Amino acid sequence: MTLKRFHAAFLGAALLATAGCATTGAPRSSQADLDSLNAKVSRLEGELAEKEAEIAKLQNRMREEESARAQAESDRRRAADELEAARAALASSKKTAERAAAPEPDLK
Repeated sequence: MTLKRFHAAFLGAALLATAGCATTGAPRSSQADLDSLNAKVSRLEGELAEKEAEIAKLQNRMREEESARAQAESDRRRAADELEAARAALASSKKTAERAAAPEPDLK
């Protein structure tokens, strides 16, 4: 029976030694891990705020450019209308000038 006890004691010691080896590494500092994670979160929050500000700036720029485009289109239409009116007036004045320059038929 001593041999059985010896094997049992040896096996128990080996198990304890193996279990102890798994936990005897350098202890991890959970506070250091938390500080590191908090620093990363803070950095990411800062980056997020920068990106949101950049998005807002680009949206404002898009609105300004859209407004400028609409104004340019309105100006173009108005100029096209004025050009058409000027062409019509020119055509009308040419007809009037042609009638005035045409010789009158001799009805005598």
